[in-house]
Amino acid sequence: MQVVLPGDAVICATGSHPAPSPIPGADNPIVVDALDVLDRAVTVPKRVVVIGGGMVGTETALHLAENGHQVWVVEMLPQIMSDVAVTDLLSYLERIAKTDLETLTSTTVAAISDTGVEVVTPNGLRRIEADQVIMATGFRSDRSLYDALVEAGQEAYLVGDAVNPGKIMDAFHTAYRLGLTV
Repeated sequence: MQVVLPGDAVICATGSHPAPSPIPGADNPIVVDALDVLDRAVTVPKRVVVIGGGMVGTETALHLAENGHQVWVVEMLPQIMSDVAVTDLLSYLERIAKTDLETLTSTTVAAISDTGVEVVTPNGLRRIEADQVIMATGFRSDRSLYDALVEAGQEAYLVGDAVNPGKIMDAFHTAYRLGLTV
C-alpha cells in the first residue's frame, strides 16, 4: 500500500457490492447474482426468476428473454424500473412487449426453494417453477477504505457508488465536481 502524505487527499471510488437478501432460501444453490449473469460468469438455464425489477434486474431479465429464456421478474413496487428516467422506461417497455417476459409487480418473494420461488401477489400466493433464481435486489456502498482513512486522520472523499449506488454517469459527475474543489 502506498503511503499518503499529510496534506494529500484521497478520493475513494471503491464502488458497491450486492446487498444481502433476507429472503428465506436466498442462500440456496440455485440463487445467483445478476452481476454474475451479466458478466457471463454463470451458465443460465431455461427457466429463471429475477428478483428485483429495477434497472439491473430488468436489463438482466430482458437480455435473457430476448435470448430464448423463460423469465419472470418479481418486483415489490407497483412498477418495474422505478429508478430510471421515463424515456429509459418507455424504451425498455417497448422491448419487453416483444418478448414473453412476465413481470409481477406489487409482489414479494415469500421463499426460495430448490425448484423455484413462492411469491405473494395482489391475488394471493403463487408458485413459480424455475431452474435458477437471479437476485437483483440492490447494492450497498463499499465505504471500508474511506472509513479507515478518515479514522486515521486522512483527508478523504467518496465518489460514485461508494456514495450511493447508481448509474456510471452519476459517478462521472460527482467525481468531476469533486475534482473542481479539491
